[in-house]
Amino acid sequence: MNSQAHYHFARVSRADPFFELRSWRLVSRKWFSATATRIPLSEVRQWETSESSPAYRHSSGKYFSVVGVTHGFQGEERSTASAMIDQPEVGLLGLAVARSNLGLFALVQAKAEPGTIHGCQISPTVQATRSNQLRTHGGKPVLFLELFRAPRVVLLDTVQSEHGCVFWQKRNHSMIVEVPYFEPPVGFRWVEINDLIRHLSVSNLIHSDLRTILALGPFWQNLKTPYLVAEADRIQKWLEHHRSRLAFSATRVPLSDLMGWCRQQDKLHRIDGSGHEVIGVRVNAVGREVDFWDQLMVKPKAVGLVVLAVREREGALQALFRTCVEPGILDFVEIGPTVQVSGGDQPSDKVQNQLVRALAPDTGKTRNAQILYDNYHSDEGGRFFQSSVRYVLVNCDISPPSDEYRWCDVKTLISIAQLGNILNIQARDALAFLLFIYQI
Repeated sequence: MNSQAHYHFARVSRADPFFELRSWRLVSRKWFSATATRIPLSEVRQWETSESSPAYRHSSGKYFSVVGVTHGFQGEERSTASAMIDQPEVGLLGLAVARSNLGLFALVQAKAEPGTIHGCQISPTVQATRSNQLRTHGGKPVLFLELFRAPRVVLLDTVQSEHGCVFWQKRNHSMIVEVPYFEPPVGFRWVEINDLIRHLSVSNLIHSDLRTILALGPFWQNLKTPYLVAEADRIQKWLEHHRSRLAFSATRVPLSDLMGWCRQQDKLHRIDGSGHEVIGVRVNAVGREVDFWDQLMVKPKAVGLVVLAVREREGALQALFRTCVEPGILDFVEIGPTVQVSGGDQPSDKVQNQLVRALAPDTGKTRNAQILYDNYHSDEGGRFFQSSVRYVLVNCDISPPSDEYRWCDVKTLISIAQLGNILNIQARDALAFLLFIYQI
């Protein structure tokens, strides 16, 4: 790599390490924006959203649909009904990295999505559904796809789940590839990996898709503990044990048959006001593949909560995880954080409720625990509308409240999670913030 590249690879200023990237995001709004305005469901152009429709679908038959799902445990008197997004395609989340004698740098983009808080966030190099890759929308091509179709050096290659309470069996292909340096176009820039990780301390700046890539990437240099084969075997057996004994089912049903749901002019929602609602929006965009479109989105009724308890034992970093049941997960069960409460919902059971009271900072009961991280971040904005989650990391040592909970060696868990279908997206997000704590 030639010496001239060092100017382009310059680190973010240490005088104010957050000013430069945040300023770049602010300037990028001149070239990239996506403004969403809520509209009645019946006015969402090119979508079938009639009350008699069994599912809300795009007229092309592409993109995604909103479908009804009933789900529950065997023996329950009444199953739960949910409106979920069905997008039977694997999207690509790709991060290109390059090396110089200044370190490892990631190529990120300032991407505008209609549903993200603050509109424009720092995102992976490529963030594209299969429909976007094939240009089903008839718009401009997705930049840099070629880097991931014939990569030279692959640092991460895995397929991971999406939000299992909102997406029906949706997965994404996450990749990190190493490439030679090149001068990026407007809207893209190289950022040193450690600087990128430090920016996880800023609310609503780093996109959810980028956070989950960072969590599983080869960036845990400060954790010196080796990969533990016996621990990996124990974690996998623990997960498979809970999967094998689970008496849980989920069935697709017409939207009109969703018990406890009601359609109004501008939304499809639960009658009791919990969970999320389905809304219609009209989007005007600048710098996207197309300039305007209508679509359906999911809007949580409140802020979500994710808590991860961590501790150090014999020099190893451990976190308290649980087996989490979600209707949209391919196997119904993946490993989730200590506490996971979706926006608008209540804790899923008595134990989760007790852990919220014991670990959430607002309860005032965390005197024996050290709060390591407490911040709000936006979910992805392609399908979620203004969805915010509070992430809390707590340094404490508590006994697992049941066999659904287990202290896991973090470095080992990350290694086996790269196989896919192991960690849910909330756990991967929490690990990204844990990476921030242990890299600074």
